[in-house]
Amino acid sequence: MKKIVFSTLNILIAFFSYGVQFEILNNGAKNVAIGGGTSVFKDPMATLINPANLSLEKSSLTLYYEASSSVNVGSLLELYNRRFIFNFGNVGISAKLDEFTRVSFLLSSYIYDLDVPEITYRVLLFGISKKVLPFLLVGASLGPVLGMNENSVLLSFLAVAGTTLKLNDILNASVVAKSPFSVNYINPYYGEISQTFPPIISCGISFLVTKNTILSTATDIILVNNISARANNREIFTPRDDISDYILPRLGLVYYDEISGYRIMFGFHRTQVEAISDSLHQYHLTSGVTFFIRIPGFREFEINFCADDGILLNLLNIAPQNVKKISLYVSGETRF
Repeated sequence: MKKIVFSTLNILIAFFSYGVQFEILNNGAKNVAIGGGTSVFKDPMATLINPANLSLEKSSLTLYYEASSSVNVGSLLELYNRRFIFNFGNVGISAKLDEFTRVSFLLSSYIYDLDVPEITYRVLLFGISKKVLPFLLVGASLGPVLGMNENSVLLSFLAVAGTTLKLNDILNASVVAKSPFSVNYINPYYGEISQTFPPIISCGISFLVTKNTILSTATDIILVNNISARANNREIFTPRDDISDYILPRLGLVYYDEISGYRIMFGFHRTQVEAISDSLHQYHLTSGVTFFIRIPGFREFEINFCADDGILLNLLNIAPQNVKKISLYVSGETRF
C-alpha cells in the first residue's frame, strides 16, 4: 500500500511540475542531418563533436556560422502549448598552424533545459588537433560551460578528447570522450540544486559504400547515471536501471555529387530527456542538403540546410507529455 501511495505521489508531483528536465543537444547542421556521428565531418563544430577531425581539413582558415529554430507542440493529439525557440547560432573558426597541426575556437549550445525558466548551456571551447601518423589523428578541446537564467549564472568547464583512425579514404573510425561537469543554481520548485551532467563516450565508424555514398554509424554511451540533481542533500532523479537509457544509437547516410557539387543526407538517432519521474526516449528522423559555391578569392563556400523531426513518446502522459519538436538548421562555411 505504501508503495502505491508513494508511486501515486510521484506521478502527481511530476504532473504538476515541469521542473528539472534536460536534453543533450545534437550539434552542427551537417552532423544533425546524418543523425550525429564522430567520424564524418571536419568543420569547426568538430571542436565539440570530435576535435581529432579538425586535422582532416586542408584549408588554411575555415569560418563557420549556424542558426537554428524549433517549434515544440505540447501534445501529439491536441495541438496546444506551442513554443517557438530560436537559437542565435553556433560560431566557429579553425586555422592551420603547420602541415600536421590545427587549432580551433567554438561557441556552441550543448544542453537544453526544458525547465521553467529555461536554460541553454553554451560551451566556449578552444581546441587543437594533430596528425601524429598519416592514418592517425588526435585532438582535444577545453573551455567553460555557461548557462544563464533570471535567477543565476551557471559556470563550469568541459573537456573533450578524440581520436580518428583513417584508412585509405575508405573508412574512418573514431572514439570521443566528453568530461562531466557540475553547476549549482536556483530552481523555482526545489530551491538550490547541485546538478551534475554525465561523462559521455562516443564511438563511430563511417565508410565509403559506393564512390559517392558514405554510411555513418555511431553510439553514444552515457556513463554513470544519466543526470544527477541533488536538492537539500536528496537525489531528485531516480537512478536508471534500463541499459537502453545509457546507449544511444545513431545512423546516417551521405550522398555527394562531385560534379554538380551538393550533398544529400539522411539520419536517425535517439536521445534521452530526463525528468524527475522517468528517463524518456526521444526519436529523431533527420534530413539535409549542402550546396557548394565557388567564389573567386575563396577556396570554397558551402551552405547547409537541415530538418530534424523529433518525437518524445510518454505513454503515461505525465510531464513531460508527448511532445513533437520540429527543428530547422541553416549553416554557412567558408574556407580560405
